[in-house]
Amino acid sequence: MTNLKTTRHLLHSMLLVTATLIAACEAGNSHSAAERTALRWADAYFHVDYADAANYVTTESRRWLQLVASNMTEGDLKAMQSAKATVAMRSYEAVNDTLGVATIEAADYLQPDSIGRPGSIQAGGVFYITVVRRDGNWQVIMDGLPRAARGQ
Repeated sequence: MTNLKTTRHLLHSMLLVTATLIAACEAGNSHSAAERTALRWADAYFHVDYADAANYVTTESRRWLQLVASNMTEGDLKAMQSAKATVAMRSYEAVNDTLGVATIEAADYLQPDSIGRPGSIQAGGVFYITVVRRDGNWQVIMDGLPRAARGQ
């Protein structure tokens, strides 16, 4: 009888450990998915592929991509020819299970100017990108056009 109790206890403990490991892996994958979304969005945005960037944003954020795309000038297109934008993830901070902030570094990217004025190529900048999980998918929230953080 003691062997049976010990075996049940051991099995129960193993199931508990397995469940904990699975939960930890899923939490880690969630962060990875959020980071991938932020990085894919940044790569598309800073390479001026606004159609692809729209795949990674919330529905209400698409208007910002439409705005920047509709205001591209001939000067912007010329400036982009010489730019070779690069993006990299600096860090990711989870606020909770459905919200996080990715810190992205971008270099040699086009920074749009005001309507009718050509943008300029920026040597580098750091951007804080907010991501939210909706219906199981991570999406970037744009509350305006991205601006580099000051002093970074």
